[in-house]
Amino acid sequence: MKNILFLITLLFQVLNIFAQKNNYTNCSVANTGNELVTDGRQIFYALPKNVISIKIEIEKITNYKGPYSEYAQKYLNINKNVILDNFNKYTIKSVVFNRESKIDTNQYYCIKVENGNFPILQFSNNGTLLSCNSLMRINDSFYEDGTPKVTINKENTTIAFTDLGVKPFLNEVDKVLYKTVETDSTPQQIEYKKKILEPTTEEQNAEEAAALIRKIRKRKLKLMMGLKDEVITTDDDAIKIMINKLEEYEQKYLELFMGKSVKNTETYYFEFNPNNKNKEEHIILGWLSESSGFTLKKSNKYKSLSPIIVKSVPLNKVPQVEVKQKDYTQKTPIDIKYGLYYRIPGTISLSAYYKDKRILVQQISIAQKGEVIPLPVEYLNNKYSIEFYPQTGALKGIYLNK
Repeated sequence: MKNILFLITLLFQVLNIFAQKNNYTNCSVANTGNELVTDGRQIFYALPKNVISIKIEIEKITNYKGPYSEYAQKYLNINKNVILDNFNKYTIKSVVFNRESKIDTNQYYCIKVENGNFPILQFSNNGTLLSCNSLMRINDSFYEDGTPKVTINKENTTIAFTDLGVKPFLNEVDKVLYKTVETDSTPQQIEYKKKILEPTTEEQNAEEAAALIRKIRKRKLKLMMGLKDEVITTDDDAIKIMINKLEEYEQKYLELFMGKSVKNTETYYFEFNPNNKNKEEHIILGWLSESSGFTLKKSNKYKSLSPIIVKSVPLNKVPQVEVKQKDYTQKTPIDIKYGLYYRIPGTISLSAYYKDKRILVQQISIAQKGEVIPLPVEYLNNKYSIEFYPQTGALKGIYLNK
């Protein structure tokens, strides 16, 4: 009986010691202000804020006039979609918003332990708090800081029409010449003919190219109808390859009359920093002319410029919270101890506009648009595990440890 009482007493003493070692009620968390001061009894962490990275893709279509464009109607009866002048056309291809996270330099907090042990903490790679007393390792999905940049995929070379026909651009003609012949009486000029090569005119070249197009179409039609050459016999796969090649040649020569369009993409990156006020914001990313292209600054040398605007409109207003620092219910005011501070994000509607038309709208939670609130200090006890969203610093969950 004495042994049993001794074991029970010893067990209570061990539990009491364990409870003392894991007593976190002597912890307190407070905002540090602009300066961090430590005496070796503090751990510091920060809350994140959000920025919006903006990616804009602008498509540039360069239209090149074909060398035989003025003869498209005459020799091919084509009067639509013929490019008659070289020009560029710029359009917005896509706009993408992405939320990224950075340290909020105004939201550093100090975890201080007067006596006892620190809670078990997990941090992101740059100091934001991921969890407290969690029994699981939390993945760090904090975004690295991005650098705004501009990437332009330029054309390598200017498009040139090099294949203007299959025949030599020369004609053999008989030219009448004269030579002087000495006679007994007086010198005489005698007429004679000589074959010479003369360059063909542009219209003659266009007529020859149009005749080649019609010839290609006839050959393609025969193959499509299954009429094979009398000498060469081929299978169906070979006929399909031949038809595809003929279509490539046809398109190549049609471009001599109709012109050619080449597409390129210019990609621009920007960063928008929402403020911590519950008000509408807007920024001008740049100016776009459909004929002259994109510029970061408005200039008179660009024609018909219109701004690309990003607007931020708050959707929900988070109730303002006043965090009391002193307890005045007692005769002598005492400092109030708080646990970990976290964010309640606000939500904004983010839109992109061009020529007063909305081309993209997206709802995004923004950390600094909300409020910073502390947890009760009792949750720093190891009975509870606490997890936070690394992107916004919002409270993810409070769990009872088994």
